[in-house]
Amino acid sequence: YRYHDRMVRGSAEYRLPLAYPDLALGSVLYVKRLQGEVFHDRAVGSGTGATTTYSSSGVELTADLTPFSWSFLGFAGGVRYVHRAGLGARVEPVLTIGY
Repeated sequence: YRYHDRMVRGSAEYRLPLAYPDLALGSVLYVKRLQGEVFHDRAVGSGTGATTTYSSSGVELTADLTPFSWSFLGFAGGVRYVHRAGLGARVEPVLTIGY
């Protein structure tokens, strides 16, 4: 379903490594890197006489993890805080497999 006849979108993000702790959590999990991200998304939809603006901003903190020190399998896990204009804020879990 199309909400708007015309949509203009833009986004910006900045990701940076925060630390390389090389930390072993027992023999089960190995923490390679901590990284942070700041982002902002904006879109303007128009059509049928109405214009709507969508906007969200947030931050993310993730850790690159490897189970059992296996170099061929890794994932990133963390948390994301998102503020959506007009809809409030929420905290979301982040999980990426095979980075």
